[in-house]
Amino acid sequence: MKDGGKIYAEFTTSRIVRALATEQPLSDFQRRQIIEVLLAEQKEQKHSIDLRLVIPLFFRNYYITLFAGRDRRRSSIELHQIRWIRTSRSILRFFSILALVLLSFSVAIAAFWGLYNLKSSLGIDIFPGVHLSDLLQGLFSVE
Repeated sequence: MKDGGKIYAEFTTSRIVRALATEQPLSDFQRRQIIEVLLAEQKEQKHSIDLRLVIPLFFRNYYITLFAGRDRRRSSIELHQIRWIRTSRSILRFFSILALVLLSFSVAIAAFWGLYNLKSSLGIDIFPGVHLSDLLQGLFSVE
């Protein structure tokens, strides 16, 4: 497996070099540092059980992998859960504000309509000859 890690590190480094082809190439020191980091990460990811099988069937190969070992992902899973909680709180906050705005708008319209009806029933005519029902009919009429 040591050779596999080295092969993986060399392959990944070559891809980085190709991706940076238009810019300055990596120095030997930078390349060695990248390989060391990749190899160190490979060592950290070592599993107690690492079973890899290749099954040749007709014109295709299929593979089966089985990894088992101590769970070292707890911190990353907890970080993912914290991010999800923050995101869901933001979404909840957005919809709460939206509902509050819609409710406020509805209450404002109802208050306006109630005050207008009260004004009309008391016979108060603020704009002589102009009525809200006439304005709304002209606004929503289809010709």
